[in-house]
Amino acid sequence: MKHYLISIIGVLTFFSVGFTSASPLLLDRGLPDQNLNKAAGGDRSNINYDFAGFGYFAGDDFTLQAGNQYQVDTVRFWLNPSANGAAAANNNSDVNDDLAYGLSDTYESFAFYLGDAASSSVPVLEQANFTGGNTTDNANVSIRRALYQGSEFDYQGSSENYLQTYEVTLSNLGLILDGGTTYQFGTECRGSNETNANGNFTTCFLHGANQDLAGSPQQGSDDYFRVFSVGDDLSQPASFAGTYNSDRNGTPGTAGGGGWDKPADMNIQVFGSAVAVPEPSSLGILSLGLIGLGLSRQRRRHEG
Repeated sequence: MKHYLISIIGVLTFFSVGFTSASPLLLDRGLPDQNLNKAAGGDRSNINYDFAGFGYFAGDDFTLQAGNQYQVDTVRFWLNPSANGAAAANNNSDVNDDLAYGLSDTYESFAFYLGDAASSSVPVLEQANFTGGNTTDNANVSIRRALYQGSEFDYQGSSENYLQTYEVTLSNLGLILDGGTTYQFGTECRGSNETNANGNFTTCFLHGANQDLAGSPQQGSDDYFRVFSVGDDLSQPASFAGTYNSDRNGTPGTAGGGGWDKPADMNIQVFGSAVAVPEPSSLGILSLGLIGLGLSRQRRRHEG
């Protein structure tokens, strides 16, 4: 069954009204700071994606530097809601000047998935139900409005209307990830009009960028992103459905292509710190020390 791409072309880079993490930035594929919106013409650097069909959604992958394990405490990504004009923005520096809106006006819940890219199944990392505005029932989820830098402040879609953009931060994760291993991720949102069996679905556009035009670091970009699907229950693992190239000319070997005139990767930032892993020689010394300690205790028992 073919699932047609739904795409809103635009760009967003933010002068940071976002959250900060106490941990170092391990992977920086954040939002671009050049070639923004329609004013950039053919050099537009950003796009956002979702896929038509109940339970289908966009994502991507990343790889942390090889040679270490990492404790990841924070992951950040960006999305644009599908709100039929309710999330309109006025493209200025005052977020209070826009229409009053919160993600709970469109969505009831969302889930973020992250797991080993070698697997066809991707587990849930965090799931949340909206309780009003941009607040959820998950204390590890923080959501806030974001703005561009410079003369452009808000996301401009293919309709040329400006839309509000939201930064989603997942914290207190406590993940241990292996450097050199590729991990895949994505997010799915559900709204009140969701039905299954190819019925209604609520789009939730994940933000991406073209690495050559973004101007900001786009670490790990490879000009492809990923497609996933999940059933009624967002707490269940999602299924990997294939890779995708947004260039409308397509690329041989990918699971489709189209929607834009250039390739893109989905934006993500990962924060954490390296975990010390003992060298093999250190492990040997440690083992000898433990053996010696055991013998010493045995002697003491015998001598006592």
